[in-house]
Amino acid sequence: MTDLPPAQPDVARIIAHRGASGHAPENTLAGFQRAADMGCRWVEFDCMLTADEEIVLLHDEDLNRVAGVDRLIDDLDLAAVKALDVGSWFDPTFAGATVPTLAETFDLLGATGMGAIIEVKPSGRDRAKNGGVVAACVRDHWPRDLPPPVISSFSQAVIQAAADVAPEIARAIGFLTLPRDWRAIVDRLGCTAIHADQKHLTVQGVDAMIEAGFAVRAFTVNEADLAARLVGWGVESVFTDYPDRMKLV
Repeated sequence: MTDLPPAQPDVARIIAHRGASGHAPENTLAGFQRAADMGCRWVEFDCMLTADEEIVLLHDEDLNRVAGVDRLIDDLDLAAVKALDVGSWFDPTFAGATVPTLAETFDLLGATGMGAIIEVKPSGRDRAKNGGVVAACVRDHWPRDLPPPVISSFSQAVIQAAADVAPEIARAIGFLTLPRDWRAIVDRLGCTAIHADQKHLTVQGVDAMIEAGFAVRAFTVNEADLAARLVGWGVESVFTDYPDRMKLV
């Protein structure tokens, strides 16, 4: 059990989901730069490990959707992953975009001044291992002039592994639907925030989470009127593919 949760970072209201992924390939440096150009102060991205345990940004365990390659990420080493084109599927103008490493992403965030929600995806044979590896990298290499980051996951085992390695880094648990025992889960993991699917949020549910002392962040919100309604309920932040639509929020 984690005794004391870390401090809650000052997360921006608008978070670019996998970068400005409505305008550029998800989880790429191009997408993060596009988000920065739109004035975003925070981005969210997904992390997994390659076969040689390098941390790269990828949402799916397999590379079919973004690279047209029917292989799992943990079957390929970093060199093989770097040889793949993950931009053409989105638009030919992004041909040649590659899967970035976490280190490369830190460099771009440092140059643009953006904070980050770092979502860790379970993958490979040891489903929880990614949490500890990513947490150690964040602990040791996060740019010190940036706002403190948040490590998130839908996997309780991943969050626990991250907490064991770097308890000082803020953590958030993701829920598609809010389980009845959500409070016990969040307390046990020492999370400071809950990331919830906007499709299943209610004003009563948001009230309960806020009253319990947790920040609520909603995904994935691509319409400004929906974002405004959620913010009106007390939601701290929304994850969006189209940050340019959210200027009135």
